[in-house]
Amino acid sequence: MAKTILQKITCLLIFTLMASTTEAQFTRGVQMNFGKNRVQYNDFLWTFYRFKNFDTYFYLGGQELAVYTGRTADADIAEIEKLFDYRINGRFQFIIYNRLTDLKQTNIGLEGEEQNTNTGGLTRIVGNKILIYFDGDYRHFREQIRAGVAQVMINQLMYGGSIKDRLQASVLLNLPEWYVNGLIAYVAKGWTPEEDSRMRDAVLGKNYRNFDNLSGQAAEFAGMSLWNYIIETYGKTSVSNLLYMTRINRNIENGFIYVLGVPLKEIRKNWIQYYQNLYIEDDKNRKLPEGIPVYVLKKQNRYLSQVRVSPDGNQVAYVTNDLGKYKIWLYDVRTKKRKKIAKGGYKSVNQAMDLSYPTLAWHPSGRYLSAVKEKKGKLWLDYYTFGKK
Repeated sequence: MAKTILQKITCLLIFTLMASTTEAQFTRGVQMNFGKNRVQYNDFLWTFYRFKNFDTYFYLGGQELAVYTGRTADADIAEIEKLFDYRINGRFQFIIYNRLTDLKQTNIGLEGEEQNTNTGGLTRIVGNKILIYFDGDYRHFREQIRAGVAQVMINQLMYGGSIKDRLQASVLLNLPEWYVNGLIAYVAKGWTPEEDSRMRDAVLGKNYRNFDNLSGQAAEFAGMSLWNYIIETYGKTSVSNLLYMTRINRNIENGFIYVLGVPLKEIRKNWIQYYQNLYIEDDKNRKLPEGIPVYVLKKQNRYLSQVRVSPDGNQVAYVTNDLGKYKIWLYDVRTKKRKKIAKGGYKSVNQAMDLSYPTLAWHPSGRYLSAVKEKKGKLWLDYYTFGKK
């Protein structure tokens, strides 16, 4: 009896050692240049679950996320394979991080040839590895799963399976941001009421007069709405046909002509007209509210969050985030003046912005403001006291 228990314990220890790995093993075979490795403040001991079509890698605290991925990813993979009419070559590997700050410490795919195969977007792709993180929102977490799956499939479908094939194909086929990133965004999110409201503002504000000059998030959303128009007008089968003909002809224009029978220029015109007719008809019976309009000048890539009003209503605290670099502001309602009381972070165009930190809260007395910030992998609590600064 004792011998049997000892054998079971020994087998369990061997399995744990086989299932556990460090990030160094993920990056094995990827050449890292001196001075370009990210500073890591935390140690990650990785474990994985193996499913039918993919593996989920996680560390302490990420078991529930790995199980959630296992429950949902199979259905998402099957749905996207049906949409693209393409079956993935190889297995997916989901590298799951418990929070964004942990993902920012990773060296996986930081340097090496495979990073050049990324087509864009915030979900990091290294070969068949999909790097995702949890920010407290399971809907956003699943969107990252779907976006990663879609991006890997498009990479293989359009550029081939091996790195050599992708480098050769990328010379012959250069896909614009709106085409690839827009399709990935549509597959990840679908067409939600939030996107519909955003498109209403863009169309009625005539934001898409210079379609070819769009870049970044503007190009992604314009492409997303264009793919939604194509699917609503020509059906879902048009997506796989357009991808296939674009790959065969190495030309986007020819793909639209062969599949839809309409040149791309005409498609863009019909796309805008489609949304204009939709929204203008919907706004016929609506009236603007009385009062003076409030005009807000919004700078590109800058986000405002954590708006907190003091208990006496005289002060408003808020955070602005510019590509990862944040500032904490205080606005005096009586004097209509604002001042910066703290700043932190750093700008990065290649990483997602973490809008969950810093988190602000007023003391019930209103005499000081507290802020929870994230720095070097740890959480810090700071206070701002009026009069003492």
